[in-house]
Amino acid sequence: MKLTKKHVLILLDIVAVLYLTFALVLPLFNIGHSSNSPLIALATIYLAISAISSK
Repeated sequence: MKLTKKHVLILLDIVAVLYLTFALVLPLFNIGHSSNSPLIALATIYLAISAISSK
């Protein structure tokens, strides 16, 4: 299977969603370290741009 640009973008979406999920949920249970705000903001902006451009 050839890895295309679409596959890479889908993988980036999955990674961003998983990162946001763990970064926002785990601190609620006092698991892990404090969240890294710039990375959360970057992942959120990436997902927003990705959602807008996919229409």
